[in-house]
Amino acid sequence: FTTYLLPCAGATSGSTNYKYALNTSLGSGTPVTVSSTANPLTISKTSDHSLYGLSTSAIFTVTVHNPGSFGITIDKITDEIPAGFTFQSIHGTSNVTALNSTSVPAAGATGTITFDGGVVSGPNTSYFIAAGQSLILRYTATTASSNAFNLLTTARGFVATTQIGSAQNTVSASNTLPVTILSFRASEQADLVKLDWTTTNEINSDVFEVERNNGSGFRKIGVVNATGASSIVNNYNFVDSFALPGKNQYRLKAVDKDQQYKYSTVLAVDRKNNGLVIRSIYPNPFKENINIRLFADKKQDLVIQLTDINGRVVLKQTRSCTQGATEIIIPVQPNLNAGVYFLELATGDNSLQRIKLVRAAE
Repeated sequence: FTTYLLPCAGATSGSTNYKYALNTSLGSGTPVTVSSTANPLTISKTSDHSLYGLSTSAIFTVTVHNPGSFGITIDKITDEIPAGFTFQSIHGTSNVTALNSTSVPAAGATGTITFDGGVVSGPNTSYFIAAGQSLILRYTATTASSNAFNLLTTARGFVATTQIGSAQNTVSASNTLPVTILSFRASEQADLVKLDWTTTNEINSDVFEVERNNGSGFRKIGVVNATGASSIVNNYNFVDSFALPGKNQYRLKAVDKDQQYKYSTVLAVDRKNNGLVIRSIYPNPFKENINIRLFADKKQDLVIQLTDINGRVVLKQTRSCTQGATEIIIPVQPNLNAGVYFLELATGDNSLQRIKLVRAAE
């Protein structure tokens, strides 16, 4: 080799990676073949979700990584748009842009889309990937307008006409989440409200978030894990131990593994303002103090005691509460062992409420 040695598009494989010439112009001369193991590249393809709603936005990412010790150029990236999806635009975080490319897809393109590099190197155009760095192609697309499942798409990288790697990804589009809520019921039991629901056709479900509205908007009060993948009927339940007097509305937020969600119907339970209602006990687990928030229909005295798992009373106090809302703070002795305890609240009319607590280790 004398005078000129020019790396063309990609030092990974093919017959146009390097050219040498004796006293001729830069980039001309006879091609030199470079081993495919000289500078290996890795390609991956991901999507921001695996399940999309119909006619919504999707983001696809193709990453070409150079794990070697030398910079590499790659000529072209092709990517298959999933069936029914249409290309919209290059994402703002993409390393591949219209400015460093000789050609990019037009909005509305379907099928196989092509991104050609913009750095001229001999007869080829290329994208440069520094040693240890990655080239990221990220673009948006509009999803299918009808249900479509398990759509396999493939991204490929090329040096000239030689494919140097590929990666696959699978997505689906549906007008509903794959979980079907067959029934949803709420029932008042003593000082509790019990929620029961049944589902079927769980494919990608993750959790059910239980939400309650007492007049100030829906707020999450609990989470129940979903079965995740089942075509049979599944039964779930949740107990609201702190339902407030008056009208309590409940709904389920069914969340799938891609964080897409849908809501159930809304159920209402009207609880009469009778007796004593525990709004919250916190923190749990506790270390020093136990905070109790109550709602009472009248001013009255309370006997509060804490027992261990064997029924031994470790703390007992008498406190009073006013009509309406009251907060009581119970100090806990520092030498109390870590473990499970039960907090009991008794009123003069022999009403007893018992809550399980945990004393955290120091």
